[in-house]
Amino acid sequence: RDKINPRLSYALNVCHDDTYETYVNGHLLQKNTGWTNGKNPVQVHIPAKYLNVGKNVIATYIQQNWGGFFYDCGINVEEVNYQECADALKAVIAKGEAPHGPLTSKMEEDLAALVEEGKVELATNMDAAEVKEFAKNLEPRIDEVLGYSKDVTIMFQTIELCEKEDKGFCTAAVADAKANVDTCATPAEMNPMLDALRIAR
Repeated sequence: RDKINPRLSYALNVCHDDTYETYVNGHLLQKNTGWTNGKNPVQVHIPAKYLNVGKNVIATYIQQNWGGFFYDCGINVEEVNYQECADALKAVIAKGEAPHGPLTSKMEEDLAALVEEGKVELATNMDAAEVKEFAKNLEPRIDEVLGYSKDVTIMFQTIELCEKEDKGFCTAAVADAKANVDTCATPAEMNPMLDALRIAR
């Protein structure tokens, strides 16, 4: 191209079987394993800072592991508006800051860190396409942490039930859970304590 238009978002639509790596002008954009069925391409955003005025080189490494094989790549260009992209990121940040169900202290800490990532991006990046991509990737990470609330609720309810019903069997399990639950970052980390409580009951 004869110029890089900051109002345009550039992305590759990739179908692959199997593993691939895609580079633009020597910069690794994405590394992916497995395969697609050819109908649901993976969209790979190209940061404007990786593009050159004039000639650009898109290179792909393909690794065939088993079965059939194919690779297809097209480029998608769309106009983006910075304010709209910034508003989308603000909405994601607001979701992370909104009142929510119970989380452990570690989960709250992780959620706050994600919100801070969004705020830093909003304050420092004026590339509309990159802000749009950042918002798209940040939202599921925030949703994942917020989704842990139901597991934490079950954990707290189980602790409460064990304390009420304790006939001497739950004391150790309750003490362990109360001492360590706030250090848990995921439900998987809580599960051993939850199992111990259920067994003790």
